[in-house]
Amino acid sequence: MDATHEALESIAAGTVPLDAADDASTCGHKAASLAALRRAGFPVPDGFVVPVDGSTAAESLAHALARLGPGPWAVRSSGVAEDLDDASFAGQYESVLGVSTVEEVAAAITRVRASGGATHVAEYRGTHGGGSDARVAVLVQRLVDASAAGVAFSANPVTGDDEVVVEAVRGLGDRLASGDADADRWVVGPAARPVVDTGVIGRSTAEKIGALARRVAQARGGPQDVEWACDRGEVVVLQARPITGLPLAPALDIPPGRWVKDTIHWSGAMTPVGASVLLPLIETLLTEVLAEFGLPLERVRFRSLGGEVYTQEIEIGGKHNTGAPPPWWLGAIAFRCVPELRRLAATAERALPKLEAYPRAWEESWRAECSSRIDQARAVDLRRLDDEALAGHFDHLVEEVLTPTLRVHFRLVLPDIVAMHDLAVCCRELLGWDDAHMLELLAGLSWTATRPALELAEVSELAGADAVGQGLEAVRATSAGPRLDAWLERWGLRALEFDPGAPTVSEQKTLVLKLLQQPQLSTAPTGQAREQARARARAALGDEERTRFDEVLRIAERVHPQREENVLYTQSLPMGLARRALLEIGRRLVAAGALAAADDVVYLERAEIRLALEGRLTGEAAAVRARRRQAERRWVRAHPGPAFHGPAPVQPPSTRGLPRALRRLLDAFVWETALETAPEAPASGSGTLSGAGASAGRATGRVRVIRGEDELPRFEAGEILVCPSTHSSWAVVFARAAAVVTDHGGVLSHPAIVAREYGIPAVVGTGSATTQLRDGQMVRVDGAAGRVEIVE
Repeated sequence: MDATHEALESIAAGTVPLDAADDASTCGHKAASLAALRRAGFPVPDGFVVPVDGSTAAESLAHALARLGPGPWAVRSSGVAEDLDDASFAGQYESVLGVSTVEEVAAAITRVRASGGATHVAEYRGTHGGGSDARVAVLVQRLVDASAAGVAFSANPVTGDDEVVVEAVRGLGDRLASGDADADRWVVGPAARPVVDTGVIGRSTAEKIGALARRVAQARGGPQDVEWACDRGEVVVLQARPITGLPLAPALDIPPGRWVKDTIHWSGAMTPVGASVLLPLIETLLTEVLAEFGLPLERVRFRSLGGEVYTQEIEIGGKHNTGAPPPWWLGAIAFRCVPELRRLAATAERALPKLEAYPRAWEESWRAECSSRIDQARAVDLRRLDDEALAGHFDHLVEEVLTPTLRVHFRLVLPDIVAMHDLAVCCRELLGWDDAHMLELLAGLSWTATRPALELAEVSELAGADAVGQGLEAVRATSAGPRLDAWLERWGLRALEFDPGAPTVSEQKTLVLKLLQQPQLSTAPTGQAREQARARARAALGDEERTRFDEVLRIAERVHPQREENVLYTQSLPMGLARRALLEIGRRLVAAGALAAADDVVYLERAEIRLALEGRLTGEAAAVRARRRQAERRWVRAHPGPAFHGPAPVQPPSTRGLPRALRRLLDAFVWETALETAPEAPASGSGTLSGAGASAGRATGRVRVIRGEDELPRFEAGEILVCPSTHSSWAVVFARAAAVVTDHGGVLSHPAIVAREYGIPAVVGTGSATTQLRDGQMVRVDGAAGRVEIVE
């Protein structure tokens, strides 16, 4: 028996005409959907299906092909688990195009069916769901003589907007899927507009394809990814499947009053678990600090609106004032006559010694206490805990690690702010320096910003280029292996966002490997620049002035490095531990069939996670909740919320006439807030972006837009990092950047501080860099002038 005959004997029994291929359990979802579209009158090429079971003789196959007409034919998969609402399996199975004989079709059928058992298909099923059914039916159709082909999304797959996105290449659409051809791209709304137009299709064809995609979506009852081809002037449908992962607009319940978006501490949407854990905790701890220092705010409310964090200030007495601030003299009278306000002023006066006591406590005890809590929690073997103990351990991380360490963080905020403001006032009054010149006196002191990159560069050098080029396991096999593991446990444990649900540095293995392979480091002599700035200042001062300057500089030099250092111990590492516990919970929920992937656990809220682990979650299933919230997160990334909800923000009230201690604290707070959240420059549209000059210097390079921590592995050494904002854990990437440009922030924001530590140019607060600039553009960054010029 020859090989061709054996192949024919192994094919499933009989064939099913495409028009009758209704049963997805035997004919697969692709064939079933095309059958329904043909019956509804859509232009779908005729064909037949070899079902998932049985065999057929060569004569039966030849008869079915003869009914279709002369070849060539296309032999394609139609998996039982393919084209599902939450798992498309796009590109996972084999397709064989252009076969011309019965023998070739038989071999192609065997090949396509066997692809259902491929390793990559099993891996896809494990991470995307789709059940355990790996069976594959095979669809055979006449090969379309395509002048152009492509895909059409009946809703924008990136933004979720109600517009059709059409991609087209000349010839067969497989060249689009493989990336072998550049595609035209059209967006079809009320009219068609080209995004990339090389003449593959014209406007009228794009509009025809857009209309077809909308009709298919209406017939199929939801947004569809439609594979199409132009065959002798007619647009035909080759496949239609649900668009998986389509962004979904969240339902927002906005409380009354003014809510202002926090774009400094969060570069995008929080995870649901992060919001449910962190926001109530921050609100409680910040209320403690406000009362401890006598600041005239009762509390600051934090809310997650679609995942984005908004805040609302509540005044003494529980009101949220939405009007203009009172005149300064009214505030001065109130703080002298109203007993509650007089008590606040007295509290502020008594709190002044804490401005030096708390930084000293950090050095003498708090840092060690935070580190001890972290080390004890890190030593717990999560795999040895049963489910109840694991849930209890996560609660312990929140209550006994994250809560006390964050309490330390908030107690250090005002000492840092006041020390910096005192130095700024001193430099302005004695030297005429602006804030940018003042900050030169502190550059190079934040060791936690630069140490991770320096240590990883040392690991790279010790391992050698050959090992680094082969991957992390090859590095571990060298003498640098222990140092790499130590780096991953210390610096790699940090969460990449201010969010216990956010990934850690060490999870981004591609990013870590790139950092090893491209350990480009700035050689800017920040220490030398700092000493030069200090010498210039002291030389310009008299003896009495120099004494005042030296004293405020001494305090600032002591306190400023703690700004980034305490974040490591009070935020990044505790949240990394929480993330580690969450992933272990996620793995168990996957094993129990409650979630599709371990990482999906972060899309559940804290209370829901315990209920899911106990098998008591009612209502919407955990996997469905996670999938919906992921879609909402994608929507928010494409459609960021406004800067505020409710009445527009107003200028803070004047501190003129307030008691001395309270005025000192409030002046520092207002100054720091203005420098951390500088007003964003409007889009110019002139090829130049403006913002705050945060770190001096000039650099020219290619843009890399990074909108979230998941995109960091795309960044290459020597590029211009363009992002909404950054968390301190991103600092390790700055070592490889030519310059940094952000949408949000001022000269005291995290990206500004870290850029100065590395001595690279930075422009922050542009308002629109991530939308005005695109990957690969050549730009010139002037960090002193606060300008970004497109030069290509």
